[in-house]
Amino acid sequence: MSIDHLVAELNVNQRRAASIARQHALVLAGAGTGKTRTIIARAAYLIFNGTPAHRIQIMAFTRRAASEIVERVKMHLGDAAQGLNASTFHAWCMHLIHRAPQAFGCKEYSVIDQEDQKLLFKRLRGIRKQGVSRRPQKSMTFIPLLAIRFNRSISDNDMIGR
Repeated sequence: MSIDHLVAELNVNQRRAASIARQHALVLAGAGTGKTRTIIARAAYLIFNGTPAHRIQIMAFTRRAASEIVERVKMHLGDAAQGLNASTFHAWCMHLIHRAPQAFGCKEYSVIDQEDQKLLFKRLRGIRKQGVSRRPQKSMTFIPLLAIRFNRSISDNDMIGR
């Protein structure tokens, strides 16, 4: 499918977003309005008009959407789309922090997903359970509390006192 055909399939507003002359574009629209199709056309349009694929960063809310966009652009452009970047907002931010931690005041950091958080708290609860006779709290009770503690810079002692 040609780039002209890809852009021609869009409505007027989508076509304007896909072919805007500026380098950067933020596309905001509700569910079912053709955002993905517009973003695919935008990436294809930029690559077709000389922007190297590796210089394009597409942001999506899910990993699935990000990879779908890349695959569909590759389907239309083939090798010209090699190196196209698409990621979730979270993954992109983590990449930035990893590349330049000093810019964010981070020397060392770790990120663990919710399953790892549960496992960590279960292990900690198991260690504490040996000398405690009362029923221990569920692991999921502590995860939001820990997030509050870190996000508001509350000390351990202050957190326990609450």
